Amino acid sequence: MWWRSATSFDDKVWFAGGFNNTVYYNTLHVFDEALTTSTSAIRDQMCNVSASHTKSYALFCGGSTRTSGGSSVVNAFTGNLTRTIKDLFGSCRDLSSGSISDIAIFTGGICNGDWSGLVEGYSDELTHFNITSIHPRYYFPSVSTTNHIIFTGGIDSHDPLAMTDILDASLTHISGSELSLPRYHIGATNIQNNSLFAGGEYRAEYGGDIASIVDIYDDELTHKALDAKTKFHNVGSGITIGDHALFLLNDTITLCDLVYK
Repeated sequence: MWWRSATSFDDKVWFAGGFNNTVYYNTLHVFDEALTTSTSAIRDQMCNVSASHTKSYALFCGGSTRTSGGSSVVNAFTGNLTRTIKDLFGSCRDLSSGSISDIAIFTGGICNGDWSGLVEGYSDELTHFNITSIHPRYYFPSVSTTNHIIFTGGIDSHDPLAMTDILDASLTHISGSELSLPRYHIGATNIQNNSLFAGGEYRAEYGGDIASIVDIYDDELTHKALDAKTKFHNVGSGITIGDHALFLLNDTITLCDLVYK
């Protein structure tokens, strides 16, 4: 199954939606620490859903099917899988998302048929509010740490981008140091409050040149880059285990292991 969304909430990992050949899914799978599985469903069968969380809810927003360019639905779940439906700020897909200060953040993507630069929040009461605007773009990742949420890279109607937008814990917008190479489809994860952005494509054409660069932002937002000696393509999100950052390579089950020092 492809293009599922995932978030961590209530000491569990939540996966929703997805696509397999011609079939779209609305299944919600929830795994606890013992890998016991619970199931429920988002309202509609779709992929490209964006996931985040507040203190009390896991949120799954937007998405697309073969016949729709976006969705205006927010599926909010409590820890016991009670679902509440809210309205999204537009008909959207491929939003970048994260969480900070118990606020679920969604930005970018394609909304109402155009590239979006809105940065929107949902409070723990599921109240929607506007935070700021950034350069409209899509296919860009985010990493949430204790003190910041970082959005970087992506692509607009013309070119891959290197710009970095940051929200601090008070939701103040900061322009961060640019990526060392403009690109999109970047893998991202957090190690010890260091945000890692690995690989990606750096030509506008699909299947363009693939990067091996990893850009790192520490908790003071100091930026550096290293060469992982391995090209990352369509990696989606990375995952952290201890001091190891794991990234899926080239749509396969091969893993690249980066040890942060």
